[in-house]
Amino acid sequence: SGQNLCVVVFCKTLPIATMPDVLDLCDQVPIACHAWNGNRTQIALSPNSTEVNIYEKVGSSFELKHVLKGHGQRVRGVDWAPKSNQIVTCGDDRNAYVWTKQDDGTWKPMLVLLRIN
Repeated sequence: SGQNLCVVVFCKTLPIATMPDVLDLCDQVPIACHAWNGNRTQIALSPNSTEVNIYEKVGSSFELKHVLKGHGQRVRGVDWAPKSNQIVTCGDDRNAYVWTKQDDGTWKPMLVLLRIN
């Protein structure tokens, strides 16, 4: 039917008989990239756009908590450092950002200067 289907499974070490929690994104475009936080309670993903969405596990579902905006073109890579809790993103705009969570809960980007010879 031309509809895109995207489902991200919340993976933890689970007994085989336990069903994993699922983040269902059927109404969105395919996911370009994703990364879990250190304890796998949050996931950062780019829905094939210039933004990175951060979802958090709340009860038995996931809720969109933050949208990271800064890239001028599609985000192609994301990683989440488990110890520092920083997120790094890179995009088609040839920029990379390191995102640091502030005391007020917002994410602040820092542009990384990339040197290409």
